[in-house]
Amino acid sequence: MKNISKILIIIQRSNGDVFLSLSLINALWDYYGSPLIDLLVNDDTVAVANLLPHINFIHTFSYKQKQEARLLQERTLISSIYKKYDLSINLTASDRSVLYAFLAAKKTISAIESDNKKSWWKKIILSSYYYFDHSKHILQNNMEPLNLLKINHQLALNRPKFSEEALSSVKDKLNKIKQSLQDQSSNNSSLFETKFAELIGKGQAVSFASARMSFFAIMKALGVMPGDEIILCGSTCSVMPNAILRLGAKPIYCDIDPETLGSSAISIKEIISDKTKIIVAQHSFGIPCDIEQISKICNENKILLIEDCALAVGSKYKNKNVGTFGDAAIFSTDHSKPINALIGGLAYSENAKIIKKVRDIQKKSEDLPIKKKQALYKQFTIERLFAKPKTYGVLNFLNSFFELVRKNFNTSSPFLDEDADIFFTNRNYSYPSKMPDFIALIGLYEIERWKEVAHEREKSLNYFKIKLENSSLKSYLPKAYYDNNRNIIPLRLAFSHPDIEKIKPILKNMVDFDSTWFIDPIINSKVPLSNFLYKKGTCHFSEKLGPNMINLPLANPKIIDIMLNKISN
Repeated sequence: MKNISKILIIIQRSNGDVFLSLSLINALWDYYGSPLIDLLVNDDTVAVANLLPHINFIHTFSYKQKQEARLLQERTLISSIYKKYDLSINLTASDRSVLYAFLAAKKTISAIESDNKKSWWKKIILSSYYYFDHSKHILQNNMEPLNLLKINHQLALNRPKFSEEALSSVKDKLNKIKQSLQDQSSNNSSLFETKFAELIGKGQAVSFASARMSFFAIMKALGVMPGDEIILCGSTCSVMPNAILRLGAKPIYCDIDPETLGSSAISIKEIISDKTKIIVAQHSFGIPCDIEQISKICNENKILLIEDCALAVGSKYKNKNVGTFGDAAIFSTDHSKPINALIGGLAYSENAKIIKKVRDIQKKSEDLPIKKKQALYKQFTIERLFAKPKTYGVLNFLNSFFELVRKNFNTSSPFLDEDADIFFTNRNYSYPSKMPDFIALIGLYEIERWKEVAHEREKSLNYFKIKLENSSLKSYLPKAYYDNNRNIIPLRLAFSHPDIEKIKPILKNMVDFDSTWFIDPIINSKVPLSNFLYKKGTCHFSEKLGPNMINLPLANPKIIDIMLNKISN
């Protein structure tokens, strides 16, 4: 039964049952070489179903419908699944779900009742069946179809085996991180700053609890005063203009360059005024912007230059690291960034006077409260356990569950609140705050493996550039990907596609479009853009390309392959 390319899995039970189908889905995905997998679930479990990986489409059935509407629903559902699949697997023993499985595919596997009076006819119409055993855990029952398909699923149920040396190393690191959570005397933060700076250039780095705090500290150090204008990329996060507004300065927005998706030198030139104090040059998705030209503009007009490298570590323009062209730079170690320490950010400069002023600001900053640190540590253990392509669904489910708990019991997120509202006053930590020592230690471990991570990301990008060479998709990729002057360590494979509304349903279970970066001129804003002094129509390309933006993770080439094939087709 190796020639299986389309599979329907039927789960007409509760949220927990749907969630516990994850191991079965992963095993089928691996064994059959990335088949098209659809689900049929009750409509009240769709939210959990949407969190599962590898799912192409979700059929739904509602028990809330009245009799007449239910018959119409039944007819529509049967028509949409009738003989459309190579294999159907029903994890529910009910009569209706068995019939769905029978009608959907020639090869059918289903759970049935052990009571022969109820199940005799099911044995006749099904290709294979197993008895649903109420004495066993639901996960064990869900694995029974794999036995019938002769698919080895021990890895799906058993713990993976690691060498004693590997386990000892992991335990040692976890113990040190946990100890660092309570230890106020260690120097992990200063060591992390030194090691991070060595990755970038010949300057120094100063750490904070977030990149936006680093940006705030740099602007303070550079003497930003009320009324000063700061030129900012039109595709940015709300935390950036928020930091500017805190100092009484004014954000002025430049457009993006469609060839780099970062700050446009042409747009910057058009909006410079006598009040321009700083230009922020943003490197988006790991792609160096036209930084040489922007640096030239700053020098000619005697304007300070800050590089926004939150999404870029290790990328180079003409063999020179991003972050070393300007007066200062900001980097992020947030959990969605190249070096993932869960939270955090760094200010970097090769100007000793600037660094001294930034460090003075850091020294006067407060620590994060111990409760916030403890919550972050718990989040760290969850993410490190589940932040893998095969378990993203689990991580998303857990985070959604925790978010539900937080809303119902009025508890705060472990992460630092985004400055999505300039009137935000309920923060339970100081601004700026120091980077917690245990976060710095995580950062040090991340730096240890950075060369390997950077190499794999670069290799993945080169693979997809070759793959897309003769594809219609190539025309949508930023031209910077093919520019020999740029050595790109990509964070995501990013491009804008005009058929985004057709693509979303195809990739809805592989890409979180709601969290796609730069879909609006200022993302994460919970207030009107005018509150950040942004006027609609200011940034043409940001507004045009943003809503069509796709950025695909590069962690798993196999999955990206599938995504690109789906989009191409």
